[in-house]
Amino acid sequence: MNTNEIKQEAVRVDRELAQAVSNLGDRVAFAIRDARRTCLTCSYFHHTSEHCELAAARPPARVIAWGCDKHDYIPF
Repeated sequence: MNTNEIKQEAVRVDRELAQAVSNLGDRVAFAIRDARRTCLTCSYFHHTSEHCELAAARPPARVIAWGCDKHDYIPF
């Protein structure tokens, strides 16, 4: 392998590494956002009464902790 081939290989590896890091960053960001989909970050949840406006009831503990499909982020 000559010097030019080594440089080309290094550039290829750098590109692949940059793409892998970018993909990983996207996955981490999605996981963090998904982990925050709880009642505490939902616009339907009233914190003082622990009451869900959409369900017209207090959600079970597992829903408060893990969220639900109807989650709507608080817009501020």
